[in-house]
Amino acid sequence: MIAIIIVSTVVGYNYSLDQTKQKGLKFGNDLQKIQEDVKQIQDEFNSKIIQWQEGDLTKEEVFNYSELHFKRLESTILKYDELVIPDIFSASVELFRLSTQSQLESDKEFVEWIKNGQESSRIRSDSLLQESFDYEMMALGQFNVAKIGVKEYDTSGKFEVPKTDLSDKVNKIWENMKDECYSLYGSVQVNNQKELEGCLSKADKWKIEHLP
Repeated sequence: MIAIIIVSTVVGYNYSLDQTKQKGLKFGNDLQKIQEDVKQIQDEFNSKIIQWQEGDLTKEEVFNYSELHFKRLESTILKYDELVIPDIFSASVELFRLSTQSQLESDKEFVEWIKNGQESSRIRSDSLLQESFDYEMMALGQFNVAKIGVKEYDTSGKFEVPKTDLSDKVNKIWENMKDECYSLYGSVQVNNQKELEGCLSKADKWKIEHLP
């Protein structure tokens, strides 16, 4: 398991109006708290996995803990929707949410691999983990661009909302998912055709759900 990289940040920008500034600071603090919660939850899960790998925990104990872990991450993901988000930061928050969602799905696939031993589950887990990392890096980039935009607004009275390349990223991940399907089930054997079609269908469904 590779621990997800979380970089906590605080919005340290200044708006001209005190009330707006306070709202902005609250948003930054609330977002930081969510990211800290994600990191803590993930660190604890990774610790349990290491204990299992070293023989200090049984599979059953890992399974029992993983159910709690999934519920904690799911509850944390809902907190992104509770944020009062300045428009300029909406893209970065959505990317943070997608990162945490991908991490959750990666962990589920990893636990499934422990249960069934199928390499496809492990490969899917690794792919989702990379996806989570990519979203995280994009979120940080968008967040920093948004901070610069707000700073420019304070000094010059104008800024442009940063454009996100989320669609391009989703399409890239979708292409990787299809490549993974062909890698796993792309044999000429007839028995693999149903599995291949099912895998490609899941990839298409994921793309539709995640395109902005």
